[in-house]
Amino acid sequence: MPTTDGECVSYARDCVRLAELAQDPLLREQLLNMAREWMAVAMHETKARRPKSLAVREAASVGDLGL
Repeated sequence: MPTTDGECVSYARDCVRLAELAQDPLLREQLLNMAREWMAVAMHETKARRPKSLAVREAASVGDLGL
């Protein structure tokens, strides 16, 4: 079953909360890395669902800025 971006963000927040409670620095770092990964998945899912016309307009506006 696919995971929604909202679920991914929720998982990331859970990881951050657990990291705040962790006494072990290695465990804390692992949980924060997991949170980063969940956020990356959420951002990818959001970007993948954007309408194509919006992506084209965004690309054009970046081109207008000379970037």
